[in-house]
Amino acid sequence: MAPPPSTISGTVTNVAGTGIVNATVSYSGGTATAATNSSGAYTLSVASGTYSVTAAAAGYQSLTQQNVSVTSGTTATVNFNMAQSPGTISGTVTNAAGAGIFNATVSYSGGSTTASTNSSGGYTLSIAPGTYTVTFTATGYQTATKQNFSVTTSVTTTVNVSLVQSPGTITGKVTNASGAGIANATVSYNGGTTKAVTNSTGAYTLSVAAGTYSLTVKATGYLSTTKQNVSVAAGGTTSVNFSLKR
Repeated sequence: MAPPPSTISGTVTNVAGTGIVNATVSYSGGTATAATNSSGAYTLSVASGTYSVTAAAAGYQSLTQQNVSVTSGTTATVNFNMAQSPGTISGTVTNAAGAGIFNATVSYSGGSTTASTNSSGGYTLSIAPGTYTVTFTATGYQTATKQNFSVTTSVTTTVNVSLVQSPGTITGKVTNASGAGIANATVSYNGGTTKAVTNSTGAYTLSVAAGTYSLTVKATGYLSTTKQNVSVAAGGTTSVNFSLKR
């Protein structure tokens, strides 16, 4: 007499609890499979035994439940709640000259996961499908953000960015021979047209690109003075003081 049939039955849903249609449920004991209906339900006829049961669906990460025991003439219930397969954001972070920036950080608005660029400026970030703001940061560079980037399941979206170096700062004080600050002195540099004017205490601040400059100060009633080889690092501050003579 043949043993009564046994079944494995259940529902395959997404993380929102909605049934996934046409998911495939298989088991370790044979080649038979079951496809879910429009509600995500399935039934799989099996011999009695203990099995691994796997659910797979397009666009979702496969799930396996181990040690599912089925006795003769009974139904074992095995439900699956499946997460969507991630998508990928990939690209290159470069400077204005087109060279890759090493160890830049790439983050996105949907989570805490980040990616660091390799020696060529390349990165890959695996995230859930959705629409995100992607942010790029690197030491010595201004942060860049790209809005409304859509990521699709199992698809790679390319997001490249060119970062601008952070400006450096030259700061200091312009004084007379007695050490008193000189107001309204003009501080200029050979790398651009930007100038700074000293305040009532003789202090000034000048924002410049990273580089090495000649710095000149002029003030009514005083001899102009130039200082050579003033080095400024990206994001750094260099102090340069002047004492003017009449």
